Amino acid sequence: MIAAALLGCDGGAPAGKDPTTDPTGPVHSASTDSTSIEPTGVSHVHSGSADHTAEAPPPVVFVLQGDRGRLAVSCDDGRTWPVDASDDDTFRCFVDGDCDHDPGAGRGITFGDDAFVATFGWGFPGSIRRLGSGEAVFSEVLGGHTFAGVFYDDGVFLAAERPPYRSTDGGATFGAAGDVQSAQWNTRRTGGGEGLFLVAFDSGASDLNVSDDGGVTFRRPTTWPAACGRSLQWEGGLAVQGGVALVVGGDGVACRSTDSGDTWVEVQLGGSVSGRLVVTGTAFETWGEVGGQPVRFRSSDGAAWTTDPLTVNLAAGGTASGPTVGAVARGPNGTYVAVNGG
Repeated sequence: MIAAALLGCDGGAPAGKDPTTDPTGPVHSASTDSTSIEPTGVSHVHSGSADHTAEAPPPVVFVLQGDRGRLAVSCDDGRTWPVDASDDDTFRCFVDGDCDHDPGAGRGITFGDDAFVATFGWGFPGSIRRLGSGEAVFSEVLGGHTFAGVFYDDGVFLAAERPPYRSTDGGATFGAAGDVQSAQWNTRRTGGGEGLFLVAFDSGASDLNVSDDGGVTFRRPTTWPAACGRSLQWEGGLAVQGGVALVVGGDGVACRSTDSGDTWVEVQLGGSVSGRLVVTGTAFETWGEVGGQPVRFRSSDGAAWTTDPLTVNLAAGGTASGPTVGAVARGPNGTYVAVNGG
């Protein structure tokens, strides 16, 4: 999972570690979700000079979440990652044990109200951790729960389980929200935007819940096609932009709603999805493969999609096919940061 925000950055170390004395590298970045969040409540400083001299853009902070409690921070638009620590840097995922079902399994990260908020834990009770403005380390704000991601919108952080939990004080404290309405027990993903929260279920059959009151109450759609919301625990995602709510699954089925999540129509992307769903302000984007070729899927309205082949610039010159994109976030300055799919 990766989140981005337009902020100043002092290089504080997650998990209470100092990267100057504990420069351990990544153990395993099995990222499962990402959000690209335009900053809320962040001041943009202008010089006020009469000559309108061009100013350098402020730094963009990216935070990457992985397994075993891993949190890595870049303060220079994703170029370098001097802060990188986990709950146990000696542990090797899927060599020493299963990191997907662990209290430190990374399940989602988002940004809002000048704070990054991440949820950990799957199959075992985990925690919600927060890094606020001016703070140097992530701190645990809630333990003993297992959430299927976390999302911020309009002053509310929402983390989905049964029942979901919400925060209205910048992620400092969380309390139970209104319960979800579904015959499927396991929540899988959390997302939304523009006043809507979306909670997806996929336990034998897919389902969706929608909240338009900040997570106080939830409702099921009137129309939810059976093909919608499949294989979205690790791929695709849930997003709202320009009045269009979109749910994209790893099987390449995109489902869209233009009536605040009440009725949904499925659209085939024409390939499989490995990346996460991001919004740019004018388009929805995700990544995957068509006929074995890595591509970017892009749509302005969630209905008509284009595919663009992905290539890698080789050090020796020329290009090659790839990469397969997994977790990905888009920063406010237009930079994309991603990890490999799979």
